[in-house]
Amino acid sequence: MEKGVIDLILVPSGLLVMVIYHFWLLRRVLKHPTKTTIAVNEISRRLWVETMMEDIPRHGVLAVQSLRNNIMASTLLATAAISLSSLLAILMVGSGGGNYGGYYHKGETKSLVSKAYGDRISTITKQASSLTYPTRKCRRRRRHGASDLGC
Repeated sequence: MEKGVIDLILVPSGLLVMVIYHFWLLRRVLKHPTKTTIAVNEISRRLWVETMMEDIPRHGVLAVQSLRNNIMASTLLATAAISLSSLLAILMVGSGGGNYGGYYHKGETKSLVSKAYGDRISTITKQASSLTYPTRKCRRRRRHGASDLGC
């Protein structure tokens, strides 16, 4: 079979399977809420919010920190998903040879993968190496109230 014919069969069938699954999942959540992870998480979140709202002065900081941690975790997962999907896109664009996604620049062939991720890694490494950490001597001086001059 040709590639175009296979695409005409597999892409709509894949989308159909995804739509059928989501309708099944919606029906399952509505009819049997305690039998899905989504509904159980929703129920536990509601109970958690009610508990946090009962005594705001005592639970206020805990609630804010929990929300902050959830936002940080979702940001981390989103960053990882974007990185992985861009890596897959670069690999899929490849020319099919041994050089994944090769391009010609200034007389040499470079790999798109090494270009895209090599630049990011070198930038992160440069930023990390430019950070300065206080020495043991400086920490000791700060503990005893000395100024930060010379540290």
